[in-house]
Amino acid sequence: MRRSMRRRGRRRGRRRARRRTEARMAATTPEYAEPAPAEPTAAQTSASLDYDLDEIERLAELKEQGIITEAEFTAKKREILGL
Repeated sequence: MRRSMRRRGRRRGRRRARRRTEARMAATTPEYAEPAPAEPTAAQTSASLDYDLDEIERLAELKEQGIITEAEFTAKKREILGL
């Protein structure tokens, strides 16, 4: 009987030690924070503007050819420019 009581005591001691260690780790480990979104660089902004202008010019050509209407052109232009 003494032997089984010693084993229980050791197990309880190990459990307590593990719980204390986990509690310490949780207290010292910082929470994960989402990184702030990066500001677009000048090159990215310039490339985006070039793409937007090319897209608007392409739409203007389609409008002149009669493939799309003035209303469709205006709606798409506002969508591209974010207006």
